[in-house]
Amino acid sequence: MMNLLKEEDVVKKEVSQFPELISRIGKKIVNSRGKDPVLFYNLGIIYRNLDQYSEAIAALQRAIKVNPAMKIAWFKLGLSYEDVQKYERAIETFKELIELDPRDKHSWNDLGISYQYNDQYTKAVEAFKNALIIDPRYDIALFNLGNVYKKLGKFKEAEKMYTKMKSPPNFSILWWRTLEREFINYKKRR
Repeated sequence: MMNLLKEEDVVKKEVSQFPELISRIGKKIVNSRGKDPVLFYNLGIIYRNLDQYSEAIAALQRAIKVNPAMKIAWFKLGLSYEDVQKYERAIETFKELIELDPRDKHSWNDLGISYQYNDQYTKAVEAFKNALIIDPRYDIALFNLGNVYKKLGKFKEAEKMYTKMKSPPNFSILWWRTLEREFINYKKRR
């Protein structure tokens, strides 16, 4: 999974130079009968970087259709649903991912984020707690759980979560992704 994430950074730089060409080629690839899930996954990432979320979703769904066990494609599909504020679909996607790997703390965390965006705070708390059962020092889940407690008016519990964090979350790649999603959703709500 980490190799695909590293490739994603390289793809992001290249995509910005030829967005229209890549978009036309991508549509042909998605409509093809190809059987390479990595190709569809990378295409989904390209579309996400171009802010073409419906195309990203279609490409990531194709990757999953070809390889239903491709966890990173499920993960990015869930994030893509969050990007277009389809939180119920994001929740379903992260639940599917958790069925594939119940010990993946990131999936539990992002399920919690989707519940939070969908104003299902009790379920969000449970999802973040599940992430913390897997890794009690998972700063992102501690931070997110603290935020939900704060929204619920449980300020002492929120403070406990924040003080358990071993480092400021801004040094984490996942923290930046969480912040990026928050900003995107904030802009969409305005």
